[in-house]
Amino acid sequence: MNQRTRQIIGGISLILFLALLWYVRSLVVYFIISAILALIGRPLMNHLNNVRIRDRHLPSWARALLVLATFILFIVGLFSLLTPLIAQGVEIISNIEIKKIWEGIEPLRNDVVAFLERYNLESDTLNDRRILEAPLSELLQVTDVSSVMGGVLGTFSGLIVAMFSISFITFFLLKDEYILTQIAFSLTPEKHMEPMKRVLSNSQRLLSRYCIGLLIQISIITLLLTIGLSIIGVKYALTIGFFAGIFNLIPYIGPIIGGTFALSMSLLLNIELGFADHSGVLALQVMVTFIIVQLFDNIVSQPVIFSNSVLAHPLEIFLVISVAGTIGGVVGMIVAIPLYTLIRIVAKEFLTGFKVVQNLTTKL
Repeated sequence: MNQRTRQIIGGISLILFLALLWYVRSLVVYFIISAILALIGRPLMNHLNNVRIRDRHLPSWARALLVLATFILFIVGLFSLLTPLIAQGVEIISNIEIKKIWEGIEPLRNDVVAFLERYNLESDTLNDRRILEAPLSELLQVTDVSSVMGGVLGTFSGLIVAMFSISFITFFLLKDEYILTQIAFSLTPEKHMEPMKRVLSNSQRLLSRYCIGLLIQISIITLLLTIGLSIIGVKYALTIGFFAGIFNLIPYIGPIIGGTFALSMSLLLNIELGFADHSGVLALQVMVTFIIVQLFDNIVSQPVIFSNSVLAHPLEIFLVISVAGTIGGVVGMIVAIPLYTLIRIVAKEFLTGFKVVQNLTTKL
């Protein structure tokens, strides 16, 4: 078999392999998340190895279960923080009366109508109270219970499958510390063994730094938003700030989601202030607070944290995340940076003959 034929077969095999990965992309995402969790949990696994019971070390399966239980308790803790927020929000929505809302926004409506009439513009829609009340009524009541319940059950079942799959994979990645190394070595020819060892070592180092960077970023955003929202008197400032920080993990659109969440919950939990009197001021204060925090995050914390953690230029990160978002949506954007980091590490060891690879991996 000549060189040309081997290249063609190798190219076709690579295309088929990538097509297979795309077909089972959900499983690939589960595996990537599990690998990241195993990486985060490895220090705790090593610490538990020092624990002795009757002069015997804990077995690896017991340590893996304890680490996995820690992750689960952390997630349960997040939901316990969010539950009072959601419960109060649902209670407020259920007690909202259209008449009170109308009384709150009517002064604003009158001002708008007066402005339109001053310039001879159409204002019949705003003058008809029933037209404005109809959308509010539809918004505050569920008309298709079966559709909503079907969507909730579908989302819940998908979440259960994802959690079980991630937990199962994470357990074995924690229990068998060298399973990824063994898989990588078994697929690597002998002449490439040393470069593969460097790939695994650098991957663990950079991905660990990336995970630490994410935790630092969440902490900074949570702290700043909690302080800002507390100053302007928003209820549950810590919880709102924390979940806005979690949403910020989604690149670029995450801050928009987090800002919308913070603004909506702030207004909802303070709805008794009245729409015309104080809610407008509160909304402006929340938006200004969030914009200031995001500017600090984008200008100061993100460039420092991510450029130093994955050793990539901010423009690289932007382009990679944009392409990943186009291909894989929100999930693609979340896994884009660690996956791109892994690709750069592999390329540096095995594709050094290409100039573009040399330029992209200079800092590694």
